[in-house]
Amino acid sequence: MVAVVALAYGAVLATPHSALIFLLLVIVTLVVDLTGIGVAVVVLDRLYQRRTERQEQRTLVELLGSQRPDVADEALRKLRARGWLTNGVLRNAYLRGANLENAQLAGADLAGADLQGANLSWANLQHVNLTGANLQRTRLERSDLRGACLERANLTGASLWRANLRRARLTGAILDGANLSEATLPDGSVHG
Repeated sequence: MVAVVALAYGAVLATPHSALIFLLLVIVTLVVDLTGIGVAVVVLDRLYQRRTERQEQRTLVELLGSQRPDVADEALRKLRARGWLTNGVLRNAYLRGANLENAQLAGADLAGADLQGANLSWANLQHVNLTGANLQRTRLERSDLRGACLERANLTGASLWRANLRRARLTGAILDGANLSEATLPDGSVHG
């Protein structure tokens, strides 16, 4: 900017309309500089907003993993309100031991999530993506898993007593020691 002002000042001395030319050059220089500053401010603001959003997502996922149902419920409510249940925020989430009893998680994307030992009894898990999730020793009693994807999920020792698995996809799922008593299976039959 100093160079432009110096050149403009030199032009002032060389021509009869030099004051007007000098003023126009200064105005143009200021407009260009202010535009650059404005663009920088907008870019920095967007970066800050993204960083703040990612931090909020991490915090809510951490709170969702709480053993206190009131804390987990509030986190779930906020995640749902922001549309973060289905956009991948919960993929590979660490939710071991979470108390999500009665949770409304329909349509959530929990692929690869670690829910070992979590309580998902009476939860609405319709059409949830639990592909490759760790559900070892997870309580899923009376949960609604209709249309859920449990492909390659580890359900070792999980309790699915009276769970509804109608149309659920279980290809490659590990069910060693899982309790399926009175559960409705994918084909609609009830397990003995």
